[in-house]
Amino acid sequence: MNIRVIGAIIALAALAFGPAEAAGANAVWLSNDGKARIKVEPCGANLCGTIVWLADPLDPTTGKPKLDKNNPDSSLRSRPVLGLQMLEAKPDHDGQWQGTIYNGKNGKTYAVTIHVEDAALKIEGCAMGGVFCRTQTWTRVSG
Repeated sequence: MNIRVIGAIIALAALAFGPAEAAGANAVWLSNDGKARIKVEPCGANLCGTIVWLADPLDPTTGKPKLDKNNPDSSLRSRPVLGLQMLEAKPDHDGQWQGTIYNGKNGKTYAVTIHVEDAALKIEGCAMGGVFCRTQTWTRVSG
């Protein structure tokens, strides 16, 4: 078989498989604590998650929109939390994605594995080389 034909078959298979897998995650999700909604959508070949709603969008001390005040990079501390991209993941295997999630509460970024399970987005993050792991379950927002 010609090398171009093999390449075309592989490319078509990737196009057919990739979007179908990502489509299950493309949605607006309510965080496990109910305090934020995150829009997950493709960004190139990856998935990205952006905060699109906050239960409490204003900082109680200033009355102004919440800022990324715990970011370790002082130049980013003045950016608003609303609209912040806090998740990015690359397709892995079996409908899973590997990537990172940013926690604005403590300013840390964690490695995560993401997959869709029924109407939930499961996000498992580990710290200390996998010693401490935690799973969050986000629910799909309808409408």
